[in-house]
Amino acid sequence: MRGAQLLTLTVLVVAVAGMATPAAAATDGTTIDPLADDGIDIEFGDGEVEQDDDQTDVETDDVDYERTSDRTEVETVDTDIEQDGDVTDVETDEFEYQQYNGTLDFDTADGSIEVDIDEGGIDIEAGDKEIEQVGDEFEVEDDDIEFDSDGQDADVETDEYDIEQSGDDTDVESDTVDYELSDDRFEFETVEGDDVSIELTDDGDVDVEVNGQDLEQNGDSLEVTTADVDFEADGETTDVETADTDIEQDDETLDAETDDVDVENDGDSVNVERAD
Repeated sequence: MRGAQLLTLTVLVVAVAGMATPAAAATDGTTIDPLADDGIDIEFGDGEVEQDDDQTDVETDDVDYERTSDRTEVETVDTDIEQDGDVTDVETDEFEYQQYNGTLDFDTADGSIEVDIDEGGIDIEAGDKEIEQVGDEFEVEDDDIEFDSDGQDADVETDEYDIEQSGDDTDVESDTVDYELSDDRFEFETVEGDDVSIELTDDGDVDVEVNGQDLEQNGDSLEVTTADVDFEADGETTDVETADTDIEQDDETLDAETDDVDVENDGDSVNVERAD
């Protein structure tokens, strides 16, 4: 992205009481403005990098990025990712995913599949099928079958279904979806239509795949890969990559690289390189 270096400016971020700090300007239209409160405001082309106190904002032609001490939000044309404390909300052109307070909600963009998991149990709606499991109570229902179990072992086969239940293990194979639950793992995947796979383990690992898009979460760690963004966060470092922008930030440093400019801030100085 960087190409030939046309401009390198180093700005010492030093605020002196009562003294105005002038903005640095370049003939190509790039401006670097050290703010009074140990912040920066850099404008270039159709983008901007701004840091003030504990907030960082990066805006380019293909991504809006915002990070504070407890919140991160990334927005592109087709993807919106937000982490706010213990709440994760991811919305893409293929699916919407939320995790909060022990609850996981998943919906495909067209609403054809809905998965709700919380301490009360599991509820899945996929087309005309509904699968519900709460404790020992297990139910499968659609236009062709109605199956209920209160914990007894069961083995049911029809033209469209193979349902097995034994102890803590439940397995449903049908013409459109497969469902599996054991004492340490939940799995759901489609057999036809949208390519959807959801996996949840008892140690908190979540893996969601929808038509080539991928989401993985475990505690503070979140990875999202969609058509227009790769996102990784681990509670300390955030890495966002799009076609034209690469942003990496931890508690001390920021590196934002775009087609127009490369900005590096280590807390003491700011280095700006103008690209081709």
